[in-house]
Amino acid sequence: MLDLTGVKTGQDCEILWMFGPVSRTLRERFKLKENKILHMVSNLGKGYVIVTVDGRKLAISSDVSSGLKVQTC
Repeated sequence: MLDLTGVKTGQDCEILWMFGPVSRTLRERFKLKENKILHMVSNLGKGYVIVTVDGRKLAISSDVSSGLKVQTC
């Protein structure tokens, strides 16, 4: 298990659990939840990551992405 920030560009990962003050927003507004598969579009190791989920691209800050625990697929 690792933070979303630890996933390399081009890899797929599955959300295991989410925590932090914005996890509720991620669930309600962006429909992110456990067992959802994400594809890492860009992770330059600075500031934010870009992922695709359900055909949408999301830019997620490093603070928020560190609260997403995932495993690579």
